[in-house]
Amino acid sequence: MIKDAWVNNYGDIDIFWNENCKDMDDIDNVTIITQGEGGFVTMLMGNAVVANEDCKQIGTILSKYHTVDAFNVIPNTAEVGWPVYKIDNSLIIRITSWYPLVFAPNANPSAWIYSYPIIKSLVMVLKDLEVRNIEYICSGEKMDEIEESKGIIKKLDGNVYRVIPSFVEDEASDIFVSTPSWAIPQISSLMGVPINITCVINKEKDIDAQKKLAVNFYKWFNKGIGHWDIDVTKKGKGQKAIEETVDLLKELQSQTTQHKPIYTKRDEGVMFG
Repeated sequence: MIKDAWVNNYGDIDIFWNENCKDMDDIDNVTIITQGEGGFVTMLMGNAVVANEDCKQIGTILSKYHTVDAFNVIPNTAEVGWPVYKIDNSLIIRITSWYPLVFAPNANPSAWIYSYPIIKSLVMVLKDLEVRNIEYICSGEKMDEIEESKGIIKKLDGNVYRVIPSFVEDEASDIFVSTPSWAIPQISSLMGVPINITCVINKEKDIDAQKKLAVNFYKWFNKGIGHWDIDVTKKGKGQKAIEETVDLLKELQSQTTQHKPIYTKRDEGVMFG
């Protein structure tokens, strides 16, 4: 039994807090990392951040609207839900699963039914925290050539774009993203909770190229935006976590071609069916 564990309900989500959740009064920043929309870069970056010793998992978000595989393993059960971490005065929420989407027009009539309740409840949590800054990390596709502006800033040779909604002009270029990465900022805006967005553009298909981008993204975000003090060098646990995850991904790809059943830890999967 885990001592000092409890659960709080926030609308359509439940947060199961653990013994590491000792003090929330100093939370001043929130970073949400969504993975699996395309490629592995955001997942690798997220793995790197939470691998650092000062980053502790303090809870797990669960909802009846989550998509959870009916099969698992025991006793080393792959965890479900979205893990919540704390590092320094920052909260990190990793969106590791979502309602499966089909990438075709008008092919997802039920997606909003399962998406809206979770998003609304999550934004309610963010609003109640009354933090100074909220950052949202996702991935997407370029529709046209993206022109830089006051509200859209190009980084890492055009592989990453930072979007500041309060500065975006009507004529700004658009980036194609899927639920939840357009919906969370939109509903947050309706509820008076401003969110800044950092979007990785899906270009590279090769896993080693994605690894290189993930390392550069990890280093850039922590230097320029992340509100925590961690070691981003090759000797640090973050870069080592990226290396280890890439090795595992290559192994899983090999197993897939051999048609072997795969059950693994939550942060090493992809999000959409």
